[in-house]
Amino acid sequence: MTAQADDRIFYNDYEYRISAVQYPQALFDIKSLGISPIWESTACYRGYEATFSILEGSLVLKSLDTNNGNNGSAKPVVINGFLPDVINPNSINEDFIDFRLWRYHDINLPIPYTGSILITDNFIEDRYVHGGHQSVINHETVIKLKLIEGSLVEEKDISDYIAYLRKTVDELPYGKNNYLQYHERRKKLHERVEDCLDLSLYGGGHGYGCYG
Repeated sequence: MTAQADDRIFYNDYEYRISAVQYPQALFDIKSLGISPIWESTACYRGYEATFSILEGSLVLKSLDTNNGNNGSAKPVVINGFLPDVINPNSINEDFIDFRLWRYHDINLPIPYTGSILITDNFIEDRYVHGGHQSVINHETVIKLKLIEGSLVEEKDISDYIAYLRKTVDELPYGKNNYLQYHERRKKLHERVEDCLDLSLYGGGHGYGCYG
């Protein structure tokens, strides 16, 4: 799997990546909107990219790039009163002859999510991994957002703590004699990142990964 496109979120008029979600399925289920996309590129196997926003203190789905599941007869779905722009890209091969892109803009669909989200910026390029979503710890800026039924109730900059976790791994020698210790340290690091999602407050959760 190649590196996957991240969802985005506008917070305080700035666009961040979404890098970890406490309850991925509760945040956004595209099939609940009546859309069943197929993969559109090796960088987006789930077939859609979502952009969220904190609008007047509440979480909304701002825009959505998706597709009609390779069914040219499918009518575009109305989301929050809006129809998408419909685009017919040049077909890669005959399997995609009926493929259409749906691009929704400024739909501002309320998202009644309860849980925590880690949003990130300033990705450290030399930590790039060519597969899946990039780890929270590979960003210099990490902000935790807490929401209850879609309302933002708390935000906290945890960049310094994430930098500390990153340093604990980077300072550990990696080699044949350190293999088990190195990977055990990495496992504990990711457990600490999940702790940032306040699992004790909401009773469980999961990393973001390739949700959807």
